[in-house]
Amino acid sequence: MPDTIDAIIVAAGAGKRLGMPVPKAFIPLAGKALFLYSLESFLAHKAIQNVILVVPSDCMNDAVQLIASLNDVTRIRICSGGAERWESVQNGMSQSSADWVLVHDAARPFLTHAVIDGILEKRNKYPCVITATPVVDTMRSYEGDKA
Repeated sequence: MPDTIDAIIVAAGAGKRLGMPVPKAFIPLAGKALFLYSLESFLAHKAIQNVILVVPSDCMNDAVQLIASLNDVTRIRICSGGAERWESVQNGMSQSSADWVLVHDAARPFLTHAVIDGILEKRNKYPCVITATPVVDTMRSYEGDKA
């Protein structure tokens, strides 16, 4: 029997540095909440059985409303996050019985199937895999106090 694979989307951070009235994962980007991009990508991937969405406890109802119109809602589980990121991941893990679990940060909305496939290809060789994107140097030109 093939491995079962779940995904956890950690969307429980407050995003205080942004100074927004809603948590970072719930901020709209092009008309929809940031976390929905990753959620839809995982749901559309053929290898992912379930997606566990970890949100702040006071946003549970908002999350339910935001996912209500999605396909495969039965494959989504929602749980509340913890005070720290590791607690949120642990809460998500408690909702899964899969052989493999992918953990993803909701603040990274542009998850592709190529990235998921790249991780899954390595699961037979390594016990743990992490993705990274090379840093791109940025140069800015300023004149006075304007860019």
